[in-house]
Amino acid sequence: MTRQELKALAKQQLGGGIFQNAWVMAAVASLIYALISGASSVIPVVGTLVVLGPLSYGLNYIFLKQARDHKPIQIGDLFKGFTEDFTCNLLIGLMSTIFTALWSILFVIPGIVKAYAYSMAYYIKLDHPEYTWGQCLDQSQVMMKGYKMTLFIQDLSFIGWYLLASFLFYVGILWVQPYQMATRAQFYNALVGWQEPQQYQDPYANRYQAPDANQYQNPYQQANPNPYQYQNPYQQAAPNPQQYRNPYDQQDNP
Repeated sequence: MTRQELKALAKQQLGGGIFQNAWVMAAVASLIYALISGASSVIPVVGTLVVLGPLSYGLNYIFLKQARDHKPIQIGDLFKGFTEDFTCNLLIGLMSTIFTALWSILFVIPGIVKAYAYSMAYYIKLDHPEYTWGQCLDQSQVMMKGYKMTLFIQDLSFIGWYLLASFLFYVGILWVQPYQMATRAQFYNALVGWQEPQQYQDPYANRYQAPDANQYQNPYQQANPNPYQYQNPYQQAAPNPQQYRNPYDQQDNP
């Protein structure tokens, strides 16, 4: 699936317009995410690391769920990471950040590569709640093998939108970020080969089609015979008396 197709699906997922309800609700969720992440930085390092993982899980949950069931976004889902396996969600965010930072010490590029290698971890956790944080990170690396550059280029394609948003006092970022997140969710769906469930078809529907009433012929309904043409098998025409010869009526010969 091409990048353009993924973006088209993302737009469709968000309602097709920036003022559609789905897009606005996604922008509200992104705003709440940014506000809470910023507020957590009041407690240096610890606050951010504790909140980042579960909150990122909730944000990814919102977009992946909405990409699949197309139902209205529930803001409360943003906090699911705190109620569904909080420890694992925290460790996914914490350990992926630590590993990315360690790779960045060597050089910036390895850190970026590692960040993209771990980019599918939360989605994997959503599809496999039984996975540990280590399994999610490992599976993400396997899944992204050969696709890190593809996702990187996809993210670069949003630079123009972010530049445009910067001229609108950065308010427009609240609408660009949901677009990017929705496209990422579609990217993950494409990776795992997820397909829209087909609508149930009743195998017995339309099996019997009633015939047209005008064409229906009752096999027991036949035209009544003409009473004047009816022939009684026991009624025969009387013989002509002139042709009838009585065998007992003979002339006596002297």
